[in-house]
Amino acid sequence: MATFQAYCMKCKNKVIVKSPRKIVMSNGRTRVSGLCSRENCDGKLSKIIS
Repeated sequence: MATFQAYCMKCKNKVIVKSPRKIVMSNGRTRVSGLCSRENCDGKLSKIIS
């Protein structure tokens, strides 16, 4: 899977999504969900990609 970047609300940085997985939402749009890749941050990331 390609690498995705998303904004982490916990550490306030744009980071690479660790363990990304694509999810289709109920409205048919696709989002990527994963974890923050920065050290000592366990923030959950989500980004709508289409």
